[in-house]
Amino acid sequence: MKFFFLFLFFPLSLFAHLNGSGDFQIWNTDTVNIRSSKRTILTGQTEFRYGRDGSKLYYKHYQGEITFIRSPHTLVTPGYRQVYHRRHGDWVKEYQPRCAITFQVQTKSKWLISDRNLILYRIQEGHNRWVYRNRLEFLTPIRITRKGMGPFFSNEFFWAETQGINQNRLIFGLRIPYHQRTQLDLYYMLCSLKNHNKDWIQQNILGLHFALFF
Repeated sequence: MKFFFLFLFFPLSLFAHLNGSGDFQIWNTDTVNIRSSKRTILTGQTEFRYGRDGSKLYYKHYQGEITFIRSPHTLVTPGYRQVYHRRHGDWVKEYQPRCAITFQVQTKSKWLISDRNLILYRIQEGHNRWVYRNRLEFLTPIRITRKGMGPFFSNEFFWAETQGINQNRLIFGLRIPYHQRTQLDLYYMLCSLKNHNKDWIQQNILGLHFALFF
């Protein structure tokens, strides 16, 4: 299956360098959500990112968080993410304590709109900094199948201390609920980010996010 997607997106990648401009990547995310009470949800997550036209694992993270449902429209989610980056063949650790506040609403025309405001602290060797991320997501009222599969799109920008806005992620995808306990997001992401020379580069990403709910 992975080789099929590589062939499909070959014109977008053109043998780009690992995590460089034009690199086609595959991101795989798996999440488990456990509702511990009416107003709290425990979440565990892993994510693996493959660069160099989807052939080399260069990033992975493990994350735990708890969501407090303050109201149907407001969620507060503190958490922690342990990150590993591949640099020159070695895995480098990064520590990320984080907290998000999400505002959400469903319109009369059945659009589901959410605005996540995430603040995190990146702890790296000699490169600690604050980061703010804002993601605005729209789940459309269109349903393609009887099971409720529907398109969604989102845009997220990153602001980093001392760097300013240094990344933007534009996503178009399908949200595919199998039943009440499973969901798959299949999406395409256009990722724009600043490199070490402060030049903007773009990457094409195929993402799969599988979620379980208990």
